[in-house]
Amino acid sequence: MNPEPAGASDRFDQAEKLHESTELVGIRLQSLEAKVLDRGAKPPYEVQVEMEPSCKVGRSSVTYQIHYSVKAKKDDGLVFALDFSYEARYSHSLESVPHEAIAAFGDIIVLATLHPYVRELTQRISLDLGFPAFVLDNLDTKDLFQLLKHREVYKRGSSEAYK
Repeated sequence: MNPEPAGASDRFDQAEKLHESTELVGIRLQSLEAKVLDRGAKPPYEVQVEMEPSCKVGRSSVTYQIHYSVKAKKDDGLVFALDFSYEARYSHSLESVPHEAIAAFGDIIVLATLHPYVRELTQRISLDLGFPAFVLDNLDTKDLFQLLKHREVYKRGSSEAYK
């Protein structure tokens, strides 16, 4: 098993602490705007995804809002633009939540939770507007979950990690 990346242990510890005390309250599509800028451009397109996260911390809740911008380009021109925001709200039972835990939880758990919705929405809107399906890559959580599993086995003092 490969060693953990530098700094990963602290981030996982912080995310894990918050994760153990949270419950997903809901996921909501907050906004959506789609623009067709050049219907005549033929595939293939270069698809770019950008995201901008933000977070609000309440007394017993944490709300993450992530704005996504998906753009399809052909040569130097923009063909298609999709902007949308998802909100994920979690309740928690901690007296105080460190900023580092909130950031780590958002980077790991929230993005993994929202990604299937982001993929589906992007694919559906592109098809509905007459383009080929813009299918975003799967979020590669394989390494993340292997690392979490390894850490759990290691914490229990088991030799299973080396089998």
